[in-house]
Amino acid sequence: MGYHAASGDYHRKPGMEHTVNKNMKAPTSSDGDATKYGGKPSIPMYYDPEDLARGSYGPHIDKYLGRSPIDGPPGFVFQKVTYSAAADTGKTNVAGIYKLCPDHNGYIYHDAETGTENLINEDGADASADPSTMGEAKLVSGDRILGAILQLVDTRSSDNRTGFVTAGLVSNDSAVPDTYGPEIANDPGNFVTGSAISGGRTAAANGLKALSVASPNLNIYSPTIVAVEASDLAPASIGTPLNAINVSGVSPSGNSNQIRFVLNVYALVGARQKTISHYTQPDPSFRMECLTKQFCEHPVSVIH
Repeated sequence: MGYHAASGDYHRKPGMEHTVNKNMKAPTSSDGDATKYGGKPSIPMYYDPEDLARGSYGPHIDKYLGRSPIDGPPGFVFQKVTYSAAADTGKTNVAGIYKLCPDHNGYIYHDAETGTENLINEDGADASADPSTMGEAKLVSGDRILGAILQLVDTRSSDNRTGFVTAGLVSNDSAVPDTYGPEIANDPGNFVTGSAISGGRTAAANGLKALSVASPNLNIYSPTIVAVEASDLAPASIGTPLNAINVSGVSPSGNSNQIRFVLNVYALVGARQKTISHYTQPDPSFRMECLTKQFCEHPVSVIH
């Protein structure tokens, strides 16, 4: 999304699903690294939907990756950790789901089934792998999640890209994945569209270039502290909304394993021994408030 400082108009790239009030002006910020116009730094109010749909909060956020905020928790570095997994083959409906809570579990559910779900990330509470051995590419207990973006990556050929995609930041009254997972996978009308905060979005899979569901902002004030060890699991976060994406009507069902979900987690990561992210010195130009200059116009971003 571009911003023309002289006219105050937002200019979106072709294919954006939603529009912005053209009379709305982008606020100025105190970000010392922002592009300057007329001697004043300026950052758009909203994240660019195209960046979000492709799994990023954009250049005004990503430029701080690998840096330690001067006023953040000592020894922590701002990082982006990315995970990816595919659905099983032979499924008509599939759903990628992530709940931003201490358990840090991302799932792929299929149809109305339980017991066949796949994990998107291998460092959550339900994973069998030991996250302490995974180095900087994974999160461990004590790391602080600020926000997450769940992407759909549909690699089916254009002539086989059947069905519809439904996505939203979804409320649910259960903390049990085997309850909300099959509901979202098999009944997106009720459990995605009908339960989405700010409303869900639905699009035909054919012609869809990119789609994501994002945390609307990076939460620096009350970050989610990862707690994935059996000895430190926190009480279930029932009220926490779900990043949810459903693909229904997959035909032939044998192509369902060509549907992938990518989870991008932005977090303050504690220092790791013997890795390139070993903590050195905080960056005096990077304050935590630098991560709060923008927010999502809508949790779902769609590019056709």
